[in-house]
Amino acid sequence: MIEERFSENNDNEIDLRFLFNSISRNKIFISTFSGIFFILFCIYGLLQKRVYEGQFQIVLDNEKESVNNKLLGSSGLGELVNFDLGGSSAKSLNTEVGILNSQSVLMPVFEYVLDAKRKKNKNTKIIFSEWKEDSLKITLLKGTSILEIKYKDVDKK
Repeated sequence: MIEERFSENNDNEIDLRFLFNSISRNKIFISTFSGIFFILFCIYGLLQKRVYEGQFQIVLDNEKESVNNKLLGSSGLGELVNFDLGGSSAKSLNTEVGILNSQSVLMPVFEYVLDAKRKKNKNTKIIFSEWKEDSLKITLLKGTSILEIKYKDVDKK
């Protein structure tokens, strides 16, 4: 039977009537199935907590003179010798990002968030490492000295 349908057409043509007939025969099943999933996903979307995100960017200043220019003067001799005691600027930027990402710098922010959440609910318990992983994203934009900080929370304030 399938061979008969294909033998009627040329070798380069596809008979779409079979597909359209199959869809029209099953239109009640397809529309019911689609409607049920549409309603379920709408309910799921409405029941989800809204997550708010704030972000800002900081330009890390890298105007420090390298050690070789201080030691060898501005004559360019340091560049000829390729002598760098101060480390590369990428390493210093990564070091600054690491410092800004450290627990000692972020702890006051964490305590502020914890106090704000405890004002609403006294039984709130938050662990610093989980809070940092779930709510904060601190990244250095590739090829720049711009630090991007994003904070996510279910509380809009």
